[in-house]
Amino acid sequence: MRYLILFLILSVSCSLADYNPYQVPYYQKVAEGKITGVSITTKFGYNDDVGGSYEDIISSGGSIHYVSTAGTCSVVSDDTQDNSAGTGAYKLIMSGLDAAGAKQQEEILLTGTTPVISSGSWSVVYRAYISEMGAVNTNGLANGTITFTVDGGVCTEIPEDLGQTEMAAYTIAAGTKGYVIGFQISAPKSDDAVVEMLTRPSRTAPWGVKMRVTINQIIYNAVPKVPMGALPAGTDIRWRAVRVGTGDCDVSVQFQVLEIDE
Repeated sequence: MRYLILFLILSVSCSLADYNPYQVPYYQKVAEGKITGVSITTKFGYNDDVGGSYEDIISSGGSIHYVSTAGTCSVVSDDTQDNSAGTGAYKLIMSGLDAAGAKQQEEILLTGTTPVISSGSWSVVYRAYISEMGAVNTNGLANGTITFTVDGGVCTEIPEDLGQTEMAAYTIAAGTKGYVIGFQISAPKSDDAVVEMLTRPSRTAPWGVKMRVTINQIIYNAVPKVPMGALPAGTDIRWRAVRVGTGDCDVSVQFQVLEIDE
């Protein structure tokens, strides 16, 4: 009987461990696509010019343009060499949400300074990266700044001499609920900043501050014991910062979102 009880305790413990979402193996299985109906997205952003007013953590600085009316995306570089025969980028993969809020991807073939119009309709563009370079590219990076414009505003950009977008923002896809499961915030040694995470459940709802951290010459890492959520489909997540003191500073943010199909 003693051995049977011990066996049952071990069996229950193993079963719970297999399904515990706070254990690293669980997240690894999700990332490898071994658990259906669940996905993890890592987003990161950088702003090298955060001053005395709040700015979003995006490479272009300022505030993110949120689309009011979904539509096609105009993609263009400010350098003629970003094309099939040039020294810069040629093919891009852009990711985001369609008009119904479902996840989608599309390949874009750059033609330098001539805009290319997407075939799909976009309500959110939250990531883009270079998938193929021009014929004589030697460094694997874009020659110019590549912008992605929907509904009259630039949603994101791939900066000059980089390979993908840098924006600490995300939107929960239709048919899912989301949880923020971890984040990292950093600023240079001599720079102090207040960094906030904000969310809103829809484009017509007000923003709410869900987390605020003062960065004082450190890298701040956090894996909440209880995931931050549940965030319903359509929830926008964005990170912003303001400089403490005088001058400007660099701020970077990386965060992970777990989405579960409903």
